[in-house]
Amino acid sequence: MNILHCITSLNIGGAETTLFKLIKSDYKNNHFIISLKKNGFYTKKLNKLSHVRILEIEIKNPILLIYNIYKTISTIRNFKPDVIQSWLYHADFYIGIIGRLLGYKNIYWNIRNADLKNDYQSFSLKILIKLNALLSFVIPKKIFINSQSGYNFHKSIKYNYKIFTIIYNGYDFKSLKENFLLRKEFRENEFIADDEFVIGMVSRWHPQKDFLTLFKALELFKRKKTKWKLILIGENISNKNKLLIKQLKENNIIENTKLLETTENMSIIYNGMDVHISTSFGEGFPNVVLEALATKIISISTNTGDSSNILNDDFLLFEKEDYKAIYKKLLFLYEKNNYNYVKNKIVSQSIKRIKNDFSLENMCQKYNFHWKVN
Repeated sequence: MNILHCITSLNIGGAETTLFKLIKSDYKNNHFIISLKKNGFYTKKLNKLSHVRILEIEIKNPILLIYNIYKTISTIRNFKPDVIQSWLYHADFYIGIIGRLLGYKNIYWNIRNADLKNDYQSFSLKILIKLNALLSFVIPKKIFINSQSGYNFHKSIKYNYKIFTIIYNGYDFKSLKENFLLRKEFRENEFIADDEFVIGMVSRWHPQKDFLTLFKALELFKRKKTKWKLILIGENISNKNKLLIKQLKENNIIENTKLLETTENMSIIYNGMDVHISTSFGEGFPNVVLEALATKIISISTNTGDSSNILNDDFLLFEKEDYKAIYKKLLFLYEKNNYNYVKNKIVSQSIKRIKNDFSLENMCQKYNFHWKVN
C-alpha cells in the first residue's frame, strides 16, 4: 500500500517521534511524508530509509502558499496514495481539505492532545480546532487518538466521536531500559558525580509545558539540599532562550542547571537521571513520562492526559501548578531509602504493565489493520 502522511514538522516531538518509529518499523508499505516545515530533526534519518520519500514545504509563508498547495497536489497525484494519514491539527486541516477535493475517501486524522489549557492557545489555533470539529463530520473516515483523555476531551468539544479509534503510542522497550554503563557515561560526559541527585525534564520550550512550576519547586528544594543538578533537554532549550535563562536566574537555580541539545539516543539521557518530572498543563499521551518510567527512572507528572494510566500510583502524580507538591516529593526521594523503595516497588511494578500495553509492535499492527479496512 501507498501511505501518504502529512505532519506539521519533523522536529523532535511526540507525534513526530511516533511517526518516525511507525514508518521505520513498517516495511510492508511505501510511505510519503509531506512536512509543513523544513529542516526537521528526523528528515535525514527518514531519507535513509528505502521505502520513504519526503516533501518539505513552508506552509506559514503566505507568498509561497499557492505554490506549496500546487506541489502538494502534484505529490498526491504522482504518489497515488491508498491512504492519506495526517498528524496534528494543522496537517489534519490542510491535507484533509486537499485530499477530499481530489476525491480521496480514505483520509485518517491523528489527534495527540487532550485537556488543552485555553490561556496558551493562540487565537488562530482556537479557530482551527473549532473548524476541524465541524470538518470531522465530512472529511476523515476515522480519527486516531492516542489517549482516553484525548478521546473524552475532543468528544466534549463536538468532534465526530463516532469515528474515534484509540491507538496508544508504541515503544521499543529493547532500547528503553535501565543501563548502569550509560548512566556512568552520561555523568562522566557532563561532569556530574555519581552521588549527585539528578532531576530531569525532557520537553520543548512552550508555555503549555509550564517550566515555571518546576523552577519554583526547585527554588524551595535548593534551600534544603545542595548536592543536585537539573537537566533540561528539548527544542529551544539553550542559552539563546532569554526567557528560560531569566526564569532560572530569578529562581536562583541557574548554577544547578545544565541545558542539553536534543539527541537521538535518549536512553543515555534518561539513564543519567534519578527523577524525571513533567509539569505540563495538558497532554494526551505523554511520551516522556513513559520513556523515563521504562528506563526504570522515577517519573512524576501532573495528573493530566493519560499520565495516571501510565504511572498508576498517586505518589507519582501531582495537580497542575502545585510546585509545593513537587518540592515535597523531591525531599522525600532525596533520602536514599525512600528512593530505593519507590524505584524497586512502585516503578518496577509499573514497568511490567506498560510493556504489555504499549509495545511498538502492537501500535504498528493497529495502524496497518485500520489502513487496510477500506
